Amino acid sequence: MPMKNLLKFGLIGLVVLLVPIGEAQGNDGYAAWLRYAPLEEGPIRASYRAAAARISSPPDSVVLRSAAAELQRGLTAMLARKVPVIDGADGDG
Repeated sequence: MPMKNLLKFGLIGLVVLLVPIGEAQGNDGYAAWLRYAPLEEGPIRASYRAAAARISSPPDSVVLRSAAAELQRGLTAMLARKVPVIDGADGDG
């Protein structure tokens, strides 16, 4: 097979592989891993809302602040209200 045909089929193969990637640009993969679907209105969401009044995070830990921000993002999406992050390791703050 001539080199020209190999290049032609190689480019066609590349385009075929990239088409699904282009179609999925709206989903960056992050949302697929941690989707945080909203909970339906009802007793389960009400009990979660009551239990998740606030998130406590020590101000001097970058890792725990990052975890608290991710938890806040998830709870906000799932409970349809923002859960505040407060400073402090004991949750009294």
